[in-house]
Amino acid sequence: MRWLAACAIALCLAAGTSAAAGVVPRHYAFSFRVDLKPDYVKAFRTIRVSGRGAGSFSITHRQVDRDGTVFWDLTGAHGTVSLSSNGHTLVRATVMGGTFGTEQVTGGLSRDVLLHLRITSSSRFRCRKPAATLGLQDLPSVKGNSDGIQFHACGADVQWNGTAPALVVRIAPA
Repeated sequence: MRWLAACAIALCLAAGTSAAAGVVPRHYAFSFRVDLKPDYVKAFRTIRVSGRGAGSFSITHRQVDRDGTVFWDLTGAHGTVSLSSNGHTLVRATVMGGTFGTEQVTGGLSRDVLLHLRITSSSRFRCRKPAATLGLQDLPSVKGNSDGIQFHACGADVQWNGTAPALVVRIAPA
């Protein structure tokens, strides 16, 4: 749930800045790669995980929730995600949809996306309703800031925060 709180905080901060930012691009490409132990785990072992993913999406239907958080729904989302450890595939998934938000932080624009996934192959996440999600935070390259990834499926939560080259997240207008 720690990753959910991080996403919620990021999206809450977006409320005040999105209106001031003016025009928000409608089409984005994303990519990530990770090769390190997670910073936080729940129902998962603390092991080195390697992974990557890429895809694209468009945003539509600007929304503001009760606490003023501005976010958009993803449309036309596609892409793939793969996580492994010690040569064993933990999960392969395809992107099905999700939500997107932006925020101004010191030194630049932060982009946050919560991707809804459909698991296509897994040696670890085999439950009836996995509700798999992948949260990506692309933070500016300012000293002290780092990118972040959160993965959730089958009651397990895994979170990474780090800097290149061990963790790289890119969410940019396409």
